[in-house]
Amino acid sequence: MEQKEGTNGLESKKQGLIEEAKRLDRLIYGRNIEKKTLEAALNMKKDVPPVGRLRKEAEELEFKIATEAITRKDEQDLLKLVKSVKSRMQEAVQVARMRYRLQRIEQDMGIITKQREDVEAKIGEAKKAVVHERRSAEHERFRGERQVRVAENRKMHEERREQEKKEMEKFIGGVDDGVELGQIAIIRKKKGEEGAESG
Repeated sequence: MEQKEGTNGLESKKQGLIEEAKRLDRLIYGRNIEKKTLEAALNMKKDVPPVGRLRKEAEELEFKIATEAITRKDEQDLLKLVKSVKSRMQEAVQVARMRYRLQRIEQDMGIITKQREDVEAKIGEAKKAVVHERRSAEHERFRGERQVRVAENRKMHEERREQEKKEMEKFIGGVDDGVELGQIAIIRKKKGEEGAESG
């Protein structure tokens, strides 16, 4: 019974590891999908300049508006340009966030993949332990059955010997009794000897 409980414990441990592997597989799958999506989005936004460059450009334009004497129309044109640069800057910020997210995903993928490999190794060990436990239990069971068969055969052999001994005693009689010639053969006297005896 202890062996069975041990096997059940090992089975439940193995099942827990398999569930963990499935969870990690789902994480890896999800990260792969997210990575492909981000890569496709970043591919379409290759021409977006870095945030720093756009911020510098917007600050320079604002400084120019604030410090230089320009006409009202030029000022309005520069303000439109600043607005355009700032909207491009928001897009650049989104692209920068996507790049950062992509880097994080790639780092996570390495960690998750390593965890998955570790879990896979533990699953292999758990499977080996279950197989070993089952083989040990089977070996013990077969050994017990063999001992029972050997005991039954020994008992049957002794019973048969006892029965044969009783059968032999019926024909032989007690051990102390001697065998008489009359028990073995019938003795008849010859006719000539009968006459001599009677006369």
